[in-house]
Amino acid sequence: MHGIPKEDDGSSKANAKKVRFLVKKAWIAILLFLLIFNLFATEFKVATFNLHGLHPTNQGQRYFQDASGKLSLAPSNLFYFTPKELINGSILRNKYIARWILDQRVDLVFLQEVVSGSVSGKKDCSSFKDGKYPQQFENQSQAIAKKTGSFVSYLACRGNRGWVTDKNTFNRGKIVKLVKGSPQTVFNIGDNPYPGGLVVEGMAFVVNPKKISVVSNKSMDISYNKYGDKLFFQLLKFKIKGSHKFFYAANVHQGHKVSGFEQALALRVYLEKLVSTDRVNKNFGGVVIAGDFNARLYHSPVSKISEVTLIPILLKNHADYSFLLDGFFQKKLEKLEKELWNLNNSSYKRWATIFSAKEAKNRIISAVSNFKKFQLQFGASIFKFKEALEVSRRASKCGSQCNRKNRIDFVFYAGELSPSSSHVFFNHHDWAQVSGTYSDHPAIVSTFSL
Repeated sequence: MHGIPKEDDGSSKANAKKVRFLVKKAWIAILLFLLIFNLFATEFKVATFNLHGLHPTNQGQRYFQDASGKLSLAPSNLFYFTPKELINGSILRNKYIARWILDQRVDLVFLQEVVSGSVSGKKDCSSFKDGKYPQQFENQSQAIAKKTGSFVSYLACRGNRGWVTDKNTFNRGKIVKLVKGSPQTVFNIGDNPYPGGLVVEGMAFVVNPKKISVVSNKSMDISYNKYGDKLFFQLLKFKIKGSHKFFYAANVHQGHKVSGFEQALALRVYLEKLVSTDRVNKNFGGVVIAGDFNARLYHSPVSKISEVTLIPILLKNHADYSFLLDGFFQKKLEKLEKELWNLNNSSYKRWATIFSAKEAKNRIISAVSNFKKFQLQFGASIFKFKEALEVSRRASKCGSQCNRKNRIDFVFYAGELSPSSSHVFFNHHDWAQVSGTYSDHPAIVSTFSL
């Protein structure tokens, strides 16, 4: 009869119990899988850090002093310091950076503005790679690696002399420091202490051999425009212990504005050609490009200054923008050309502007045309690089310092890599402070899972 419930024979309770048992069993299986996956998952940690050469850590703030005796803050230009100050500061810094690498358990460190040699010595690549120097003059990356007790340094000498002075270097005023509150002269107006330059500069990887197996280390010098200008970068081929995959790492210290765009494009074309034959190789894992790019990430809608310099690397940034040439791409190319033109003609980094309108136009048109050819040549299979800190920030896997403004140091990645977390260190660094700083740059650290 309707409305009269049937007598429960106990089967429904048994079924419910069985379902609960199966659900519990499923959860246990999932947890065991995650535990086993985490136990056997391969991770490695990378860092990028511009050393700023012989950084004068804790050697006393510099000031300009005019004829009236008025003081104004000076930047931490290396030639505002004596050789002894630079040596003492760098020895302090080397100890700290080595300790920091060990504490953070970084496996692969990308270093830029690495220097070597004495003030009065040779300024060429023989001094950059010479391991016979005493502690105060040895290559910075080798000194740091040595102080870790186990890491190895792989060098790439760019060969340029840095921090060259002339009789006009100190024309803004005397360079002084404060000693017990009173100004003490370091250099007078018209002084020329380093006419041969302070250092010879290059790059380096500092590697944990227990985690990273280096296959090859190369110094690369590739042309990036018809004028024969060249981009120097360091290329490492390596394997990660615990994985059969091999990877490439490009250590970059890039130029500015239009030149920076040309360089980024040349780098991408080179790497895409390099890995095109490796794509069919099941042992190929991916590429990491990191370093100091001297440009900020592009965002849309743009502000007054629009840096599209890194678009060849970061073709698409989340939902923010896309310069991938899919669909109706002519408008994208027109926008890119316009943005490059505006960037070149802006007051921003005026010293990096191409002042000849004819040359600027020709280079911009050529760069955008080459950008189009690049994408059409490699098609849909082109590497879609992402930026590790940006990805980590969006996934809430990044510390409170991840929103650093005007950041120009990046870790780009593509392939079978995924950042599990990223962090910014030394966020207090700037162009002036030397007390408690180790460069004028922050360091970016990202942990990758395979």
